[in-house]
Amino acid sequence: MSFLAVPLAIYLQTGPAGASILLLVLLLLLTGSFILSVFFRGLPELSLSVLECAVLLIVILRALPVISLSFGMPSEHVEGIAAKALQDSVQREYRSVGFRAELIASSDGSMLASSSGTIYVISEQADITAGDYLYLPGTVSGPVFYADGVHILSRSPFSCIRIELRGFIREKFMRLGDAGELSLRLLLGTGEMGSYQYGDNARLSGLAHVIALSGMHLSVLAMIISKLFFFLPKTMKDWITAVFLLFFTFLSGMRPSLFRAFIYRIALKATGNSNDSFALSALFLFGLFPESVSDLGAQYSFIALGGIFFLSSSADEGIRAIVPIPYAVSSSVASSIAALIFSIPLTIMTFGSYTIGSLFTTLPATIMITVYMGISLAVLFFPFLSPVLDFFFDIISAFFSFAASFPQADDLVPYIVVLTSGIVFYAIGSLRKRRIAKNAILKVC
Repeated sequence: MSFLAVPLAIYLQTGPAGASILLLVLLLLLTGSFILSVFFRGLPELSLSVLECAVLLIVILRALPVISLSFGMPSEHVEGIAAKALQDSVQREYRSVGFRAELIASSDGSMLASSSGTIYVISEQADITAGDYLYLPGTVSGPVFYADGVHILSRSPFSCIRIELRGFIREKFMRLGDAGELSLRLLLGTGEMGSYQYGDNARLSGLAHVIALSGMHLSVLAMIISKLFFFLPKTMKDWITAVFLLFFTFLSGMRPSLFRAFIYRIALKATGNSNDSFALSALFLFGLFPESVSDLGAQYSFIALGGIFFLSSSADEGIRAIVPIPYAVSSSVASSIAALIFSIPLTIMTFGSYTIGSLFTTLPATIMITVYMGISLAVLFFPFLSPVLDFFFDIISAFFSFAASFPQADDLVPYIVVLTSGIVFYAIGSLRKRRIAKNAILKVC
């Protein structure tokens, strides 16, 4: 029943009037869904899925104007902007790093104009945190604003708390060099001063998703917490895990990919239905944080997970029907194929090239990062374990360097090969599932 979350999300976004209108639309859709299920009695789940898709479309369409860039004056006249930071800014060595911001107003030096949309800000100041309200003098160049300085107008108490907590964690890892840099990337989503060479290798190898905070890291954290509190009843353990995961998401600055994964996990625990949970996570994310529609991490998160939902199960069956390999290996390869099929077009549009080497390197990289994240949490409380962290960092760096040696592709031939393979595995797996189900029915009869 994920559509019930929409009125609340829209109320927070637009106020009572907007929520009332959309609630009316939802009721009409619900009525249509009910009629569909009455006339097609075998399709109640399909009618609910149609309703969820329609509601999600409404929420996304409602969010699109929020990201449409408008200065309220010619962009060449803009000399400063008032904005809200949507993510933290951290200055790293040898490169400029900025942050995404939501426009509030623009100034040409003599007057203010109401503005809207999201823009990427490049600034030398690195102590910006998500949620800060800012005034930035500077110039516009396309979708980028080059700030000559930053004036923090206000900062919420929650941001102040998060800065203190992040500062405590940074202090623990800054002295560990690049090993600590990777730990900060996995625990906070951003590092400190560092060469970030392993990050470049991760991007070139197609393994950036392994170190970028996502649902995988929430799952790792949940597994660690579950092991630590093994002696508690399941319900209490689930509540403790949820609180820790919410805290981790808050500490990261409510990154869209993490927030999506958190809502998905909570919804899945409550409903037991992965499709409804997927829709609910999208509804909450885009309803509460409409600017996330343009966030690249959120786009990759939904596209890759959607591909895995749609293809991986049958593709896994197809792979094991052809090659008798362990389930852990076939499942990883099937998930990688599914995610690549759906995400490579976005990668081409964004970066101009891609690699399919991650088909073979994702599983070992995931295992390494899982172990490394656990050791990082241990080092946070027991610093004497830092030599172990250095040892594993050297192993991961060497592996990522090897993975980055796979050739980059800028044409569609490798993608067509992966797409064809995915379709073949999916078809074989689907036929195998139907045959197994048919044999099971015959045995019962």
